[in-house]
Amino acid sequence: MQEFFSNNFNIVPHAIALAAAYLLALPIGWNREKGERSAGIRTFPLVALASCGFIQAAE
Repeated sequence: MQEFFSNNFNIVPHAIALAAAYLLALPIGWNREKGERSAGIRTFPLVALASCGFIQAAE
């Protein structure tokens, strides 16, 4: 149990990866929003953040 609560956790690389996922998905969402498709500016970045966070949690 001691290993689970170690003080070695650094949140900066995770925050950078989440920000990169958001920024990379934003133009796709913007393009789909301009094309008046069902998934747009809110959906694509949200899905990108969720999938990036899920992968980080699995690591």
